[in-house]
Amino acid sequence: MTTPSEPEATAPSPLERLDAPVFTNPILDPHGLPQLDTDSFQPVDPRQLQLELGLFGASVALLGIGLAVVVAVATSVGWAIAALALALAVGIGGARAIIAGHRRRGWLVREHDVSIRRGIIRRKVTTVPFNRVQHAAVNTGPLDRHFGLARLEVYTAGGQQANLSLEGLPHERAQQLRELVTDRAQTTER
Repeated sequence: MTTPSEPEATAPSPLERLDAPVFTNPILDPHGLPQLDTDSFQPVDPRQLQLELGLFGASVALLGIGLAVVVAVATSVGWAIAALALALAVGIGGARAIIAGHRRRGWLVREHDVSIRRGIIRRKVTTVPFNRVQHAAVNTGPLDRHFGLARLEVYTAGGQQANLSLEGLPHERAQQLRELVTDRAQTTER
């Protein structure tokens, strides 16, 4: 019961409801956001560097020798030596790039997500929240198995390819991370 001085409460009209904000999206202070740079990324296994350098070195050696033979047959031995020197320079430059890329590559597991970082010139950090993970897989190729390494691949809903792929993990560590990611994905509220 209302008193004469208090107006009766009425439901808002449909037009009044349209004027009310349905969705808000306030601006966040960028200084208050978490920084991945302050967290400690784990490096990939050094055997991954050995594998990559071995593959690259074998490729450059085969191409360099093949180029030198072709040049020697087509022109002279002097040009063949120059072709070998060029292949050596490309090999040294490529090896330095592989080493720098290996140093930059890493992974990080936090309470709510998993991240990887990679890249020398074009640096990239990929983060996948556990509540978006569909499944995770561990893959190995013949050379990976020889070196005791594996690749962890994390898939999110709606994609055919892995959204996060990290090579160069010891096989046992990759299995542990896969179990951790899938367990967290199942227990995280969606």
